Amino acid sequence: MLYKSKSTFKINSDKVYVLADFNKTFTKGNSKTTWSIFATSNLFCEEYKKDRNELFNIYKPFEDDENLDYVIKKDKLSEWWKKHIELFTKYKISEDLFRKALEEENIMELRDGVKEFLEFLNKRNIPLIIVSQGIGNFAKAFLEMNNCYFNNIYITSNMVEFNNNIATGNVGDITHNLNKNEFTIPKHLKNSLDSRNQVVVIGDEINDLNMLKSIKTNQVIKIGILTKKHENELEKYKDNFDIVLSDIDSYKEILELF
Repeated sequence: MLYKSKSTFKINSDKVYVLADFNKTFTKGNSKTTWSIFATSNLFCEEYKKDRNELFNIYKPFEDDENLDYVIKKDKLSEWWKKHIELFTKYKISEDLFRKALEEENIMELRDGVKEFLEFLNKRNIPLIIVSQGIGNFAKAFLEMNNCYFNNIYITSNMVEFNNNIATGNVGDITHNLNKNEFTIPKHLKNSLDSRNQVVVIGDEINDLNMLKSIKTNQVIKIGILTKKHENELEKYKDNFDIVLSDIDSYKEILELF
């Protein structure tokens, strides 16, 4: 653990729920993101990879521009992810290929202690809401493959819709790192959260804290994972998170808070 503030509170398992990012948060820092899996897999045609890389070159500068108008940036990110999903339809990518891509070596790996953390949340009936700007189908399939996708987990993300095993578009709205506060959850889950006034939020980017903008409680523990991408921003992470873990720390350190 790189940092822990003095403002953290005692977590009550009956009163808490967890909000978490997925890419680089539950997966190791050297894992592929759910958007980049197809770019490195040999399962997909070169035409798809070419179009995918063209979109990346067009829209990545908008994502990285810290001075760009917020509204313009938000619209550009939504446009990017929507056009990427349209490529799945254009090249008739099948649902079967999603799982096959995940089975390839060096694609994704859970961070140390994540499986135990998810098992603990499930055992204690603590709701976990994963809010990801990635592809939710991949996140769900990856957790299933690792035997840690449980009934207490709800994923709100960019979901690809399939008809007869072929991609036909996206389900619902586009999620990216600027609109993570706009996620919606089913009524039955919302009702169960109404009795819980403590929140633990976990992410690897400061923008992941956007998830909290729709939360109506001040009992929040913010946990940041400092990946190599941001290794020179420790002080900034300490200013924004209550706890900062290194890229190699185990989730067992988070479990000790419960």
